[in-house]
Amino acid sequence: MEFKEYNNPEEMDYDINYSFDEDSAVYDEPGNNYTEQLLDLIGILEDFTDEDLMDTYGITMYEYLNPDASTIEKVKAKLETSKHI
Repeated sequence: MEFKEYNNPEEMDYDINYSFDEDSAVYDEPGNNYTEQLLDLIGILEDFTDEDLMDTYGITMYEYLNPDASTIEKVKAKLETSKHI
């Protein structure tokens, strides 16, 4: 039997954009740029614990990995207060 890993692109109904199921796709939802905003504010963090993240930026690791509008506001507020210290 021939090794087959991918769908055949020569099939009539083959669509390169939708050849994989949605669960395996890695992308942000259209119009959701909270991740980009968070990265612009604080960058990519390495070796941060939950306590470090809370002390420095006022958010949890879950909020860092799944940002929303309230996460962005918390980080902005924490950065503003830390500038005045």
